[in-house]
Amino acid sequence: MEEIVELTKSLVSFKSMHSNRTDIAACRDFIIDYLKSIGAEHEVFSINGTDSILVTPRHRETEILLMTHYDVVAALDEQFIPKEEDGYLIGRGALDDKYGVAMSLVLLKEALQKHEQSELTFGILMTGDEEKGGFDGAKHVLSKLKAEFCIAIDGGSPTEIITKSKGLIKAKLICRGKSGHGSRPWLGINAIELLMDDLQKVRSLFVLDANKEHWHKTLNIGSVIGGVSFNQVPDYAEAILDIRYTQDENPNEICKEIQDLVGGVLEIQLKEPVLEEQPSEHLERLLKIVPNAKTTGEHGSSDARFLKVNNIKGIVWGADDGMTMHGPHERLDIKSMNIIYESLRKFLGLA
Repeated sequence: MEEIVELTKSLVSFKSMHSNRTDIAACRDFIIDYLKSIGAEHEVFSINGTDSILVTPRHRETEILLMTHYDVVAALDEQFIPKEEDGYLIGRGALDDKYGVAMSLVLLKEALQKHEQSELTFGILMTGDEEKGGFDGAKHVLSKLKAEFCIAIDGGSPTEIITKSKGLIKAKLICRGKSGHGSRPWLGINAIELLMDDLQKVRSLFVLDANKEHWHKTLNIGSVIGGVSFNQVPDYAEAILDIRYTQDENPNEICKEIQDLVGGVLEIQLKEPVLEEQPSEHLERLLKIVPNAKTTGEHGSSDARFLKVNNIKGIVWGADDGMTMHGPHERLDIKSMNIIYESLRKFLGLA
């Protein structure tokens, strides 16, 4: 555990935001140097400036895969100075997701002290673009390998194993009107008013139901843009829609229902799959190992959404977040990390 904490601190000190390509590269090199120091053969995938690092027992083939990421969201300089306080490790990426990277590396080191790499039952994947969608990281690499079961160490808690998460639709709703002078609005057609009417219609398709713990499709109107001057009737307006859907809902039908209802044009920018709950003997074994664990769902999405489309069963699991992920006081509960670590040691046959 001491090595994992110290390794996490070292990783946190890299400002591996996407606005800082130098530190992302330096963090990647730090991980590669660690792999070389423990004698782990690895492969680096470089796609559109994103580097992902893969270690497997056999060429791109493993029974179990531990998946993490080393990129982080934006933060102030002082958040990249790691510190321990009252049982927590504090710093950007301490929780999301550099402890996961450190834990994977230490588990691999421990395994290689006992076995040849070709004899291992697990591999590790560390990607560099999870925070901007994972399209050049997990989405690409997972399509190039074979694995029976994947644990994305990037969410949940020691007692909550995420077996399903919602899919994502990002769409732009565009309304066009007719410009005119603001003093004679009857001579124009106000695109903002058209958009407001359409948004009311779209909202009618989404009902928040707390009794179902909101496990249904939801809508967030993320941004609205329209108009250039207060005294001009705007001829263009748009809204960005963030739609989340469950495995019981069809994203194509959701989009069609919206387009049929509105007068504007719906442009689909992203349509991402769900993490679908699937029976697995690996999951059943993990549930027997982890004290008081239960399965649950997650409203947000992660790189785990790319698993099913690549015929890999999997879950999202990890240390307690204390609702600090992406916040100014991001912190990792070290005790909860220890529970994850010891459980994984048993699960991977290292204990």
